[in-house]
Amino acid sequence: MALRGSGEKTVMRVKVLLDGTSISTIDDSMGIIPFGAVPVNSVEKIEIIPGGGITLYGSGSSSGVINIVTKSDKAKDYGSVNVTGSSFDTYNINFNKGISFGEHFFTNFAIEGQQGKGYRDQDKNKKVNALAGFEVKFNDRNKMRISGMKYKEDADTTNEINIYDLKKNRRRAGDTLSNVRSDRDSLSLDYYYKPKENIEISTSFNKSKFTRKIGQDSHPVFTFLPSIDFFDDAFSNTKERIDLVLVNVPRSLEGKFEEKIENARVKTDYGYHKGKGRFTFGFDYLNHRLKRESTSITAPYNEYANVGLLIHKKNERMFSEERIRENPDMLINYSTMQSDSIYSAPEGHYFKNPFGREGIEDIYIDNHKFKLEKKLAKLLYPYATSEMIEKYEKVADTQGVSALVMEFLSQGVDIMPIMTEINRWYQTTFRKEKMTSLINPNTLVEKDGKKGFYVKDISSDKAENVFFEVNENTTFEDFIRFEETLNSPKSKTTSFVSSQVDTKKKSNSFYLHNSYDITDKFELSAGLRYEETKYKGNRKTRTHQMISLDPGTDWKKEAYSTIDVLDMYTQTSDILYTERQNRTEDQLGFMILEKLRRLEELKETGKTIIPMANLLTAYHRKEKNIGGDIGFTYRLNDTNKIYAKYERAFNTPLPTQMTNKTFDPIHKVRVYWESNIQTEKMNNFEIGFRGMLDQNITFSAAAFLSDTYDEIVSVVKDGNSHDRREWRFVNIDKTRRMGIELQSEQSFERLRLKESITYIHPKILSNDFKEEVRKIAKEQTEQLIHSRRNSIERYFRESMRDIPDREKILREMNHFYQEEYYKKNIGNKDAMKDYIDKYVKEKIDSILDASSIENSRKEKLKDGIRNNLENDRNYVENIRKQYDYEYSLENGEFLKEGDTIPLAPKIKATFGADYQFTDKLKLGMNFNYIGSYTTVEPARGYEIIKTKVPSHLVSDFYGTYDWTEDFSIKFGINNVFNHEYNLRQDSTTATPAPGRTYSAGFSYRF
Repeated sequence: MALRGSGEKTVMRVKVLLDGTSISTIDDSMGIIPFGAVPVNSVEKIEIIPGGGITLYGSGSSSGVINIVTKSDKAKDYGSVNVTGSSFDTYNINFNKGISFGEHFFTNFAIEGQQGKGYRDQDKNKKVNALAGFEVKFNDRNKMRISGMKYKEDADTTNEINIYDLKKNRRRAGDTLSNVRSDRDSLSLDYYYKPKENIEISTSFNKSKFTRKIGQDSHPVFTFLPSIDFFDDAFSNTKERIDLVLVNVPRSLEGKFEEKIENARVKTDYGYHKGKGRFTFGFDYLNHRLKRESTSITAPYNEYANVGLLIHKKNERMFSEERIRENPDMLINYSTMQSDSIYSAPEGHYFKNPFGREGIEDIYIDNHKFKLEKKLAKLLYPYATSEMIEKYEKVADTQGVSALVMEFLSQGVDIMPIMTEINRWYQTTFRKEKMTSLINPNTLVEKDGKKGFYVKDISSDKAENVFFEVNENTTFEDFIRFEETLNSPKSKTTSFVSSQVDTKKKSNSFYLHNSYDITDKFELSAGLRYEETKYKGNRKTRTHQMISLDPGTDWKKEAYSTIDVLDMYTQTSDILYTERQNRTEDQLGFMILEKLRRLEELKETGKTIIPMANLLTAYHRKEKNIGGDIGFTYRLNDTNKIYAKYERAFNTPLPTQMTNKTFDPIHKVRVYWESNIQTEKMNNFEIGFRGMLDQNITFSAAAFLSDTYDEIVSVVKDGNSHDRREWRFVNIDKTRRMGIELQSEQSFERLRLKESITYIHPKILSNDFKEEVRKIAKEQTEQLIHSRRNSIERYFRESMRDIPDREKILREMNHFYQEEYYKKNIGNKDAMKDYIDKYVKEKIDSILDASSIENSRKEKLKDGIRNNLENDRNYVENIRKQYDYEYSLENGEFLKEGDTIPLAPKIKATFGADYQFTDKLKLGMNFNYIGSYTTVEPARGYEIIKTKVPSHLVSDFYGTYDWTEDFSIKFGINNVFNHEYNLRQDSTTATPAPGRTYSAGFSYRF
C-alpha cells in the first residue's frame, strides 16, 4: 500500500480499520498489518480515504484511512463457498454464511483455510481464520453486536539473499530458514443507541491479542563475537580495525512476540437546524502492549577451528561470502598461541622424530629471516629518526630487525607502540608467508617420500608426534592451524544472546467535529482533537559464552587445556571489564584469579558460563498533542463539487520506535538503546474537485501539500531476519510532500475502465543531522560511563559492607567525578594520577584509617579505590574517543537538505479494464505501477547507505464465467509479464517478489 507517499511507512501513517476498529500493528520494526486474518469472502467493501483524518481517527492517519467493512451489517440470509487452486501447490477454501432470525436477530460467520508453498525455495504455509458475529436489534433505537475473530498460521520462510545470487536464481532460499507460528484472537462489543431521531450514540470495546512464535536456523559466513576493545590498541593508529568473528558456525533462534491491544470509544452524533448541521464529539481509549522474548544460540564450536580475525577498514560493515572469497586477506585464523614463538623458538614446535622432544633449532636460514624482517622494519620507521634508520640498514642483512629494536631501547623511545606493530605483523604478514621462504630444506625429515617435520601431540598417551608435510605452497598459517587443531582442548563453546522487550503505549483522546451547510451549496466543517499519550518500557540484551568439556572426558584432567580459551573470553568480556579493579596495573592478578575460578568450575561441573554483555534500556515518557482540521465544500451542482481543507496532524511514535537495535561498534554485539525520537507534526493542505461528467463517468482531482516536522524515518537492515535484523529510528527536521492525485472510472454497458495516478515530490527541506548525531554520541557515551560507575559502586558497596562509613566513602568517590579539575584534565594521564593520589589521601584515607578493619585490608581498599578512579579516567577517555570516531559523519552518507525522503515513491499509477463478452463471461486486466524510491540502511554509527530501488509495473489478468446464477468459475494470472522486482531491497540483499502465478477456482452462492 502507498497512500499520499506513505511508502513503506504505511504502518504508522495509514490507519487500517475493521468495521471501524483499528487493526493496525504497533510494531513498526517487525510488525505487519494482519490483512490475512480477515476471511476474504466475509468482506462487503473496502473504503479508502486518502489524506489526513486526524480529528476523527487520531494519530497514525496522516496519509489516509482504510476501512474494511464486513458483511456483519447485512441482516439477511446469504451464503457462499469459494475454492481456489494456484501456483506452487497452493489451495484455498472459504465459507461464508449469514442467517437472519426474524427482524431482531442476525448472525454471520466465515471461515477460510489455505495451504501451499511459496515462490521461493523452502517457503510454505498453512493458515485458518474465522470470523463470527451475533447482532440483536432490541428495537428501532437500541442495537447490540458481539463479534470475534480467530486466526492461526504456520509459515516457513527464508530471509533476503545476496543480490549477486539473486541474479542467478530468484527463487533461491537465503541462509536463514524461519518458522513463524501466528495466533490472533479478537473480540468486540458494540452498542448503538438512538434516543432521538437527530441523536446517535455508539459505544465500542475491542480486545485483541496477536502472538507469533518464531524459530530460525541461520548459516552466516561469520558472526561478530562480543569483544570490547579486542586488538583496539594494536590498530588504534591505523585505518583498519580487527574484530573477533565466528566463521561458518550455524545459529538458531527461538522467540515469542506478543502484541495486545485494548480499544474503547464513545461517539455521539447530533444533528441540528433541520439537518443543516451535524456535531460529533467522542472519546477514544487505546492501550497497546508489546512483549518480545528471544534467545539466539550458536552451534557448539571450537575456538581453534571456528574463530577468526576479520581485518577491515574501520568504517566498513558490509561483508559477504563473495567478498571474503575475493579478498582472502581480510579473514585470518585466530591463534591463541604466539606466532612469535614459532618464529623465535622453532625448536619448541618442530621435532625430528616421531617420539621424544628433540627440536630442530637451525631450521630457519638467517639471511632469509633478515630479508623478511625488512618488511617489518619499514612499519617501524615512523617511530625512528633518520639516524636510527641509517644505522639499522647498515646491519639489516646480518642482525635483522632486532638491531633497530635495540636502538629504540637505548634511545629511550616508548616501546609499547613498537611492540604493538611487531605483534600485529606476527598476526598478519608472518602468518601468510610460505614456510619454504625461511626453512632450510636440509633440516627437514622424510616420511613416505614427503618432506616435513614432526609436531607434538599432547593428547597422545604415548607422547607420539605427528608428521606435518611442508611443500612449496605451505604457509605458516597452515602450520599454526594444524598445530592448534592437533592440540586443541577437549571442549566446545556455545554463544547465547537473549533479548527481552516489554513496552506499553496508552492514549486518551477527546475530539469535536462540526459541519454546517451555510447555504444550499456551501458547507463549512472544522474539528479539534486532544490526545494524551504515555509510554513505558524496557529492553534487555544479555550475552554469555558457555564452555563445556566434551562428554566422556576426564574433567579434572582436561580442564586445564581450556586455559587459553578462558583467557580470551575473560579478557573480552564487557561485564568483567567493569568488575575489574584496574585495566592495566592490576590486570594480571585479576585475570589469574578469574581464570582459576572458571577453571575450578570446569573441573567440578564440566562447564562454565562467562557473562560477556548485559545491556539494559528503560524509558518512561508522557506527551500531549492537539490536532484539528478546517475546510469547506462548494457544490457546483447535484453531482460536482470543489473542496479545500487544512489539517494540523500528528503521528505519535509507536512504542517499538522508542528504542533502536543496531550493531554496537564498541561491544561488537547488536544492542538496544533509546532512540529519543519526537512526535511527527504535520501541516496538510488540500484542494480538489469531485464529480461526474454523466451517469457513466466519475472523476476526481486533488492537489496537496504536506509539511512534516520531525518526520520519523526507519533505517533497516536484514529486514526479514529476526536474528540479524537491525533498525534505527531518526527524526528529520522538516520534509515536504507536494503532489497531485487524479482518479476516474468509466462504466458503459459492457466495458468498465478505472484509472488513477498520484505524483508526489518528496523532499527533505532541512536537517541538521550532524548536530543530532553529536548529541546522540554524547548521550551514548554518558550512558556507558554511568553504567560502569554504577557497577563499580555496587562492587565497593559489597566489599565494604562491614564498614560503618561506607556510604560516606562512596559519596566521596561519586563527588570526584564532578570535580572541575577532573573534567578539565581528564586527558592528561600524568596530571590525573597525581591528582587522584592527592584526592584519595585527603578525602578517603582518613575515613578508612578511622575504621576498625585490619590495616592490610585498609591499604588494599585504598589502592583499589585509587586504581578504579584512575581506570575511570582511562575508560572515559577511550570510550569518548571511540564514540567520537564511530559517530562521526565526516566521510559517510547521511540524510541532508535536498535529499529525497526515504521510502516514498514519486509516482503511483493504476489502470484497470474489464469487458463483459457475453452474459456469462467477463475478462479484465489491472496494471499497477510504483515509481522508484530510496531505501536507507545502517552503516557505521549514524551514517547510512542509500540504495535506489527501481520502479516496477505489475500486470494481472482475471476472468469469471457464470455457469449459472449461483455458480461461477474464476481464473487469473498475476504478474502476467513475469516482471522482476523486489518486495524489500537494500545495498547488498533483496527479497524477490513472485513471478508469474496462476489461479483457478469456483464460487457457489446460496
